[in-house]
Amino acid sequence: MSFFNEKWKNSSVLTKVALWPMIISSLMLMICTFTLLKWERELLAYAGREEPFIGYWFIFLFLFIYSSLLTFGLFKVSNFARILTILLGLGSVVVVVMAISGYGYAMSAARELYGDTLVDASLASYGFAGKLFVNYIIPLIPASVLAKIGFYLFIYTAAPVFQVLSMLLLLFCGKDFKRRKNVDAQPSVS
Repeated sequence: MSFFNEKWKNSSVLTKVALWPMIISSLMLMICTFTLLKWERELLAYAGREEPFIGYWFIFLFLFIYSSLLTFGLFKVSNFARILTILLGLGSVVVVVMAISGYGYAMSAARELYGDTLVDASLASYGFAGKLFVNYIIPLIPASVLAKIGFYLFIYTAAPVFQVLSMLLLLFCGKDFKRRKNVDAQPSVS
């Protein structure tokens, strides 16, 4: 029995390309899980507690297992895995849209409650604080710490982006996931 089944060998290039963003997303979620587990253990050791604690890493472990199963399903060209991957990508898009609209809703609510001048003044002070942070505080931070911060920001935010990319690719290769009738198994009429 071959590891690569016939459906995978006969699938289109889009199906094969759509698998790679899901593999990368699964690997990123695995790194996130182990990183959060390490941070949690270090915090517990620092606090002097030794008992096990299930924290945020458990959520990332669940997401990693789910993403890995979807990746394996896409590798086996399963239509169920394709549908779930599309739903996962749509969920990521919905979360981003809701976050952006939530920011807009919060700003409009703040303008109604406190007035335009106060909100504009607070935004201007955030702009000043941002310039102060970028110009004076960031140069004081060592480059290795900034590189770690950038790495963690990338790892924790890029996994949903890769899932959306896989979703968009899978929308266009539905014919690979349809069941094919086996022509050889049908009796011939003579």
